[in-house]
Amino acid sequence: MANHVKMTPEKEAQFCKVVEESGNVSKAARIIGMSRGYMYQYAAQPENKAFADAWQEADDTFVDLDEEELARRARGWNEERIDPKTGDVHSIRKYSDVCLIFRMKSKRPQIYNRELYKQNNVLLTTSSDSDVKLDGEAVNQALREMAIVKAKSESKDSKIN
Repeated sequence: MANHVKMTPEKEAQFCKVVEESGNVSKAARIIGMSRGYMYQYAAQPENKAFADAWQEADDTFVDLDEEELARRARGWNEERIDPKTGDVHSIRKYSDVCLIFRMKSKRPQIYNRELYKQNNVLLTTSSDSDVKLDGEAVNQALREMAIVKAKSESKDSKIN
């Protein structure tokens, strides 16, 4: 698709609105007369950071709605059925075990998704070749402390020279 149409603040806003409502980048790009690829290139340009941030916010809002729907399905919903013989309306509570499993794996990976939990932890090897497991916060703390030690060391070195 030719992208000779100039992007405008109005087109940016319309694009973000469609992404927020549908979660579909191709559809949003098509509606404003651009290609999907062009939109990614446009958003990647430093001068378009505000647009990229707005796009991310629109996408996050759409994902939030998906999460709400996932939680609703995991917790259950009422479905009405009509008895074909009597015409009586019956309310049936339905649940989605799959939705519940996905939700629990994402919210409590240390319990329900051990593989993901393992991937997000860091293994370090000590001088005795035994593994040490650190969670994300412990890694961040260790890196902060290493940066302080390095800065102090560099400071001493510069005073010596």
